Amino acid sequence: MQFARSPGCDTDGLYTYKQMFGRDWLKVVQLIALNQRVPDTDNLLRVFELEKYHRVWFYPGKRVILLVNPEGEQFISLTRDASRTQEDATLPTQWAVHEHTLTDTLQLDLFGVVEVYRADNGDSFQGPLPADFDIEDYTDL
Repeated sequence: MQFARSPGCDTDGLYTYKQMFGRDWLKVVQLIALNQRVPDTDNLLRVFELEKYHRVWFYPGKRVILLVNPEGEQFISLTRDASRTQEDATLPTQWAVHEHTLTDTLQLDLFGVVEVYRADNGDSFQGPLPADFDIEDYTDL
């Protein structure tokens, strides 16, 4: 995982810092909208919007989980809530989760405005991934 730059910076490798608690902290995320309801999801999903320039890698053998919305947009799971009370998220109608095991290295750039969906079990999914992204390019499906 790598943060290529701070929000508001035009070039990779440029960073800004924020001082808190007497220390300088690298700024990697700018919050835009917090904990918004997602229409037509019966409050099963919440969405956060943020600006970031986040590069992540997943390696062969890694299990990846994709959330797919009714429009076909895909969001990748980056974190799972360790204190969740249920393994699987309860999904709204027409939303789906798909699990895949990678056979090739996958690099994703979550650059610019990113949506973070939080499910009822605390799992989070980030994206949307590029429209031409096809998980089958990285698996033996």
